[in-house]
Amino acid sequence: MFSPAIQNTTAAAELDAFIRKLLAQAFYDNVLEIHLIPNRYDTQICRNVDGVLSPAFFLPKKFHEPAIEYFKKEERLVLAIPESRIVCRVSFLPTEYGEEAVLKLAEANPAVRELSELNFSADESARLQKQLNQGGMMIITGPAGSGKTTTLYSLLATLNEHTRNVCLLSEMSVPEPTLAGVNHSYFNSSKGYGPAAGLRAILRQIPDVIAIDELADRETADIALQAALKKLPVLATLPSENFTAARKQLADWGFSNATITSAVRTNI
Repeated sequence: MFSPAIQNTTAAAELDAFIRKLLAQAFYDNVLEIHLIPNRYDTQICRNVDGVLSPAFFLPKKFHEPAIEYFKKEERLVLAIPESRIVCRVSFLPTEYGEEAVLKLAEANPAVRELSELNFSADESARLQKQLNQGGMMIITGPAGSGKTTTLYSLLATLNEHTRNVCLLSEMSVPEPTLAGVNHSYFNSSKGYGPAAGLRAILRQIPDVIAIDELADRETADIALQAALKKLPVLATLPSENFTAARKQLADWGFSNATITSAVRTNI
């Protein structure tokens, strides 16, 4: 069936209102992503909740292109809702029946959480901080939406002593909290400045601790692993179900078991 709210939508203002309502409701429902998938006669709207993609409703075909153009125009949509602000990032993929769009939702300027709020005990928190001080890589694994970035920031907050050069690298368009005392650098692959280039630039700044969100390719992983082998503390997120899957990903990129074992000291 088609969404009743869109059936009579003809004006740009109405389309804008419908999309903002769609995003706000998705955020309240803890939706990670919204997929607009074009078919021959309509567009299927699917929502990703807890890593499971489920159909929500269909759009009439005539509204697909206006919706795509809307998101291309907005590029990075910021939506204010009670007690929060939502940032929506959009990516596109050409398909047989039009461009598919994936909308990734996140809270703008999220607060940094204490490790205890993430169910780490006092002993576990102390152990993690000790391991960080010993150098090597700490990999934070998990599927999309599992809290990898949240955990990374919580760990960085424990290092914020203003006595070390702590450097963080992340994607330009990702909404993230502000950490005082952490040098936050951004990469933007669409502008020709990817994560590998960003990580090389950080290493030239003689960091005491580096963090990267996330290890997205072999080149970036190689730079991070080499730094970890030199006993530099390295925190990195890697999208994988668990550490076994993470090791397999690194092995698939061509890293030997000896390199992985020597460089990676801890997994969360």
